[in-house]
Amino acid sequence: NPKDATPANVQMLDKARKNLSDVASRSKDKPGIAAKANYNLGNLEFNAEQYEKAIQYYKQSLRIDPNDENARKNLRIAQKKLQQQNQDKNQQNQQNQDKKQDQKDNKDQQDNKQNQNQEDDRSDHRSDIRRKDRRSAPL
Repeated sequence: NPKDATPANVQMLDKARKNLSDVASRSKDKPGIAAKANYNLGNLEFNAEQYEKAIQYYKQSLRIDPNDENARKNLRIAQKKLQQQNQDKNQQNQQNQDKKQDQKDNKDQQDNKQNQNQEDDRSDHRSDIRRKDRRSAPL
């Protein structure tokens, strides 16, 4: 399970990636095996939700074996998943921007309200002083 981040599992997946990569690099010697190694690397990355990497491996598999319908099908699925992942990221970014703007707007409103209250307090204070001056002024 690629989502299992226990050290033992991470180490096992890294070793599998390395072994498959070694096999995949031998496309001239054994193209059928190299195509399957790229296909399996694509599956590893797909399951880890690393769709860009998965797409590259599926494409490499198809370059070696253009008749591999499983690789072609998985490539299309990975491309759709990547598109959805990018849309989700864009939507999340937009929501974050909206939230930040809302927070800024709320802070601006609070600051304006506070400034208005302070101005009102100063105005009230000036009015009080004028009233006192009028009362204490000789007639």
